[in-house]
Amino acid sequence: MEFLDYTWILTSKDLVESNQTLRSLSFRADTHGNLNATWFLKLYPKGHEGAEEGFCPIYLMCEETNIYPLEVSYFFTLTNRNAPENIVAKDTNVFEAGRGWGTQKLIELPRVLNPENGFLQRGRIYIKTELSYTLQKQTKWPVRPTAT
Repeated sequence: MEFLDYTWILTSKDLVESNQTLRSLSFRADTHGNLNATWFLKLYPKGHEGAEEGFCPIYLMCEETNIYPLEVSYFFTLTNRNAPENIVAKDTNVFEAGRGWGTQKLIELPRVLNPENGFLQRGRIYIKTELSYTLQKQTKWPVRPTAT
């Protein structure tokens, strides 16, 4: 199993003033030639389909990969200087290039932007993403008996 972590630093201005989807820089996993995958995070500061008002959905996106299916366990951690008040979301899903998975309830914007709550640190928030990869076994389609 391989591990990768990435921290995305956003400013409060990014979250308040952006009317577009925010995208992190790409980050890459290279497991000695077995798996090459490039990832990025996507955040919707003004909400997204089905998200409760005030929440910013965040997704881990697979930009490219040389292996499919690729099962990934991932954690999003919204760090808090008043730890252990960190907010964590975790899941395991199968990824392919161009697709992503995530959560709609990690970032409650009013709570995160209130300096008293500890998420805003010098005008910035820190979203840590941790991934672990498991290569799935090749699946075979069921064989159906033929009529004779």
